[in-house]
Amino acid sequence: MAPVRFTRKEIAQRNSEDDAVVVIDNMVCDLTRFLLDHPGGVEPLMELAGKDASHAFHEVGHSEYARDWMQTFVIGEVVEEERHAVLPWPPSVIDEQAERRELRGPVGESPWATPLLLVLVAAMLSLYLYLWPEAL
Repeated sequence: MAPVRFTRKEIAQRNSEDDAVVVIDNMVCDLTRFLLDHPGGVEPLMELAGKDASHAFHEVGHSEYARDWMQTFVIGEVVEEERHAVLPWPPSVIDEQAERRELRGPVGESPWATPLLLVLVAAMLSLYLYLWPEAL
């Protein structure tokens, strides 16, 4: 079955809370049922209703989950002759956090872990020798 195709003029007319449609990467998404559930509120979606929201969607840094979830709202695509270049996906906040964890190493490891561990061992040894000097 061929996908439903919309002109940008048709999309521009669908800009009310009863019929809120946006374009993201040439895909037409009906966000009407999502307006009240959007974590950022209704306002950001309504500002973009009837328009191409690709730049705004990419700029926010949505998670991979949000990117996948967006697919559930797709109702069609922009007609071939009115398509725009698709923007590359920037890393999401979650992707960046995972990358930082990967660079740091195992969970909980930090550049201060080894020096702090050595200080803790030295402090405990000093306390042991202070409390039980005959141990030497």
